[in-house]
Order: sequence, then structure tokens, then C-alpha cells
Amino acid sequence: MVSKEEQVTTADKRSGDDDDDDDSVVLQRSVKRLHFGGLEEKEMAAIEIERLAREDVKMRKLMAELGVIPALVGMVASELAGRRRVAIKALIELANGTYT
Repeated sequence: MVSKEEQVTTADKRSGDDDDDDDSVVLQRSVKRLHFGGLEEKEMAAIEIERLAREDVKMRKLMAELGVIPALVGMVASELAGRRRVAIKALIELANGTYT
């Protein structure tokens, strides 16, 4: 059985110079799913947000401005451990390197 993280990674393979454009589209789609999607869509969006935050420092700031942090914090209160875990991992990646 393929994990959700592997599905997301496989579905969003990138090539060439379109990486920034692809990441922007993925970010827009993920933020929309995080705010308005069903439970599984929110989980998949959190996985994407974690990946994007890990790859690009500028993207972290943009994600915070788009309001993903409150939505992820809300997911931490989920009854399902897997959903809590992906939200926490995304929050950790967003916080990575922000200390002073």
C-alpha cells in the first residue's frame, strides 16, 4: 500500500524551469484545500505544505501570510493521530529557522 506522502510526492514530480511556477500552483491549491477541503483533502494539503516549506524559505513566509498556521493548529486538535502528525510536521517545517 502506498502512503499518502508518497502519493503526493509522485503526483507532483517536477522538471526543468517550471519548478517555481509549479510550486506556486501547488501552494495555491494546497492552501485552498486546507481552508475549504474535507478532512482527507486537508491532510493531503498539510503534507504538501510541509514539503514546500522544507524546500523554500521564501515560501514559508508566504504560507504564513496566507493563513495556513491557524488551519494547521486546528488540525492538531483532530481525533486522528495521523492527521495530528501531518499538521505538526507541517508546523515544524514552517517554524524551522524562524528563531532569533
